[in-house]
Amino acid sequence: MQYLRKISIKILLFLFLSLLMLWWSQWGWTAAFLLLFFLLGYISYWTKQKKGVIMSTLRLFLLPVALFFLAKWVRLFLVEIYTVPTPSMSPTIKSGAVIFTEKWSYGFYKPTMLAQIPWLHVFAGRSDSKAFPDSSQFRTGFRGIQRGDIVVFLPPESTIPHVKRGVALAGDSVSVTKGVEFVNGKPQEKSPAVYPYLIVCNKSDEFLRVAKSKSIYVTQQDSFRFKAFLTVHGRMELENLSVVDSILFLSRKFESEIYRQNKLNRTMILDTSSEKHAFLNQLFPNVSATAHDFPALYIPKKGHRVVLSDSVLPLFKTRIGNDGGHVENKYVEGKSDSVLIKEYQFVHNHLFVLGDNRTNSLDSKDWGTLPAYRVLSRVMFIWN
Repeated sequence: MQYLRKISIKILLFLFLSLLMLWWSQWGWTAAFLLLFFLLGYISYWTKQKKGVIMSTLRLFLLPVALFFLAKWVRLFLVEIYTVPTPSMSPTIKSGAVIFTEKWSYGFYKPTMLAQIPWLHVFAGRSDSKAFPDSSQFRTGFRGIQRGDIVVFLPPESTIPHVKRGVALAGDSVSVTKGVEFVNGKPQEKSPAVYPYLIVCNKSDEFLRVAKSKSIYVTQQDSFRFKAFLTVHGRMELENLSVVDSILFLSRKFESEIYRQNKLNRTMILDTSSEKHAFLNQLFPNVSATAHDFPALYIPKKGHRVVLSDSVLPLFKTRIGNDGGHVENKYVEGKSDSVLIKEYQFVHNHLFVLGDNRTNSLDSKDWGTLPAYRVLSRVMFIWN
């Protein structure tokens, strides 16, 4: 019993010190796992020195428990694995792919209340295990979110993790012209994003040979027209070919119109959903904004102030809502303040995230900018 009391005290001390380290310092996870490995070694050494059924049973029990906690801590604070069920990030991440994400780059969440500590939310009367991330929690990491990072996050008003690419950061302006992304006015021509195009050529056989040599998968619609998903760079390469007459962005509206007029045969893949994106349509009601073309928009930065007016409010309504503000008529009401104000100051940094399969992805062009605190982890390895 004396040995059991000692090892119990050491386990409790280890858990207490580990939680304190994770709370106070971004280096805490390193020290915590060093302590855990020390604990495993101590248990192994201690049980080997003892004989009998009780010690053998204790060893068989403690080691799996310790390994279970190790796996849990790895998942919570270091690495998490997801299966991607949709093709919204194709071809970078194909449907059904497994992704490995890491959490040390952006930092793990440090609980600020009992309900936010893993496994303790139940005792705090919180049955929702997805109680965090919360905007009140403090987090630190080795590097911030950078443009081009593939991130796992919780969209506004959702607890289901999504994976998209961070296209623009807080304070940036982003636009798309003919599929080319512009961030702060600079073209991002090496973007891996793909769009559906209708390729009209004058020599089908020669075009098919070129497409095969460039590993471009095309679907033939009739004698001279083909459908393909291309990056901006891939489209520019094909436009320079003498066998190609034109390349047209195949929006859903355009695709439906072609199908309806029977200009293409019925083997064509058709998505009959509308080409409407709620966020873009709210910002640009007088422009036909699509994933392939939309004007510049601002990504909110923490501390940025917006003076509200009848003309400005519709432009920032969604972004203010995602930031935690409540829009009431032409003013904004804070979460804890019932006084209507005519100016709003953003509380969080935001991101603009898009799926690489631009026309087949529900992302920032639909529900608006993403508060940075809702980002969970960064994708570091993809198993397609």
